[in-house]
Amino acid sequence: MNEQIWQNLAAMFFDQARRYGERPFLWKKISGTYQSSSWNDTAKQVTLLSRGLIAQGVNKGDRIVLVSENSPAWLVADLAIISIGA
Repeated sequence: MNEQIWQNLAAMFFDQARRYGERPFLWKKISGTYQSSSWNDTAKQVTLLSRGLIAQGVNKGDRIVLVSENSPAWLVADLAIISIGA
């Protein structure tokens, strides 16, 4: 068995995003129809939000509250937060 060891969850996500690229990753219901976002699209969203948080002065080790219903946006925000300084 080939086990990959990642430094943290953010590293695992970005490694998998490189691996799976344009394959569907997250689905969101829009107007009664589920639409997918690819691994690459999600990685871009995570990166942009993480950079935005850093631009607002958020640093590694800062505490951030994430209040949201379960949704793809929650996962993007969580990954962006844990990506700061990773």
